[in-house]
Parts: sequence; structure tokens; C-alpha cells
Amino acid sequence: MVLYSRTFTVTNCDSFTKNFLTKLGVHLNEPAMMPDDPYSKHRQQLEGTMKPLRPYERRDTLKQFLDYDHKILRFYCFWDDTENMFGDPRELILHYYLADDTIEIFEVIPPNSGREHVPKFLCRSKVPKRSPVQMKLPGETTDRTVLNMVASKNQGQCFVLDSLNVCPVSATGKLNACWHGCVML
Repeated sequence: MVLYSRTFTVTNCDSFTKNFLTKLGVHLNEPAMMPDDPYSKHRQQLEGTMKPLRPYERRDTLKQFLDYDHKILRFYCFWDDTENMFGDPRELILHYYLADDTIEIFEVIPPNSGREHVPKFLCRSKVPKRSPVQMKLPGETTDRTVLNMVASKNQGQCFVLDSLNVCPVSATGKLNACWHGCVML
């Protein structure tokens, strides 16, 4: 096919075009292979070897903001904290802001519950999908037990190790019954 003094070769067509031309009685050849484009091959090799300075793709956040501004998803949540000492079930409201993919959490505090009204349980922020590895607390990686953190005017803040093995650690890594705190004289 020649268009504007350039020669184009048709190699294949979609199924709708194939059915349409067959009904008109046009005989179609078998699909042909596309000839290799040396420039496209060269560009693919270059892009494969490039290491970008910033490996993350740029997201069009302006479009997302303009499309979803003032659109918020509201979820009613429930946190069962009864396993912890003095824990109780808590009702929460989670807001998911579509404009910038942030969340905030409010706690629903019933009247006369004895709890102080806190404006937000979690301030509006982005929450990572994969949280970083949680750091181990002092005393979790050793056989010795850390009793408590004490502060003194001379030494500042420090951890006191249980050298007398007053609070032995069980095989599961949890403390058995133990006294709490100590006073540095």
C-alpha cells in the first residue's frame, strides 16, 4: 500500500477486520512476521543497560488530587484489646483520603467511660504497606534480663541488668513472675 509516496506493508489484522473482509469475499494472506527495526532494538538495549538515578516511577499525583479531592472513605472499626491488662474493646473510625492515599483514625469514646477525649488516635499520614523490621527491645537478644530503666542525677538514664537472676527468662523468651522496678540509691 502506498500512501504519500511511502510504501507500507500490512502484516496482520484483528479478528473483526478479518471477519468483515471474509464476508465481503476478500481473500486474506496468512499473517506475516513484522520486520525487525534496528533502531527499536538499539533503544531496547540502551534502556536495558541504563540504571536510573531515581529508580521509582513518577506518579501523577495532581490528577489523583483533582479527581478525588474532598472524597473520603469512612470505615467503622473495632479493636479488641482485651488480651492486655486493663485492655477493653474500642470503637474506631478510619478515614481514608482518596486524594493523597492517607489515613487517620479517631476513637469513639462513649460518654462517662472514664477515658479522656483525645482528638485523634492516629494523625493523618501515609502508612507503609511493608513496615520496617521491628527493632528488638533491650534484653530480648541476651540470656540476661534487663530489670528496668532507671535515672539518676550522676549517671543519667541506664538499664539495670539482673546479675542475681531474680527474674529468670522462660524458654519462650518471656519473663516469669517478677517484681517491677528498682530504685538506685
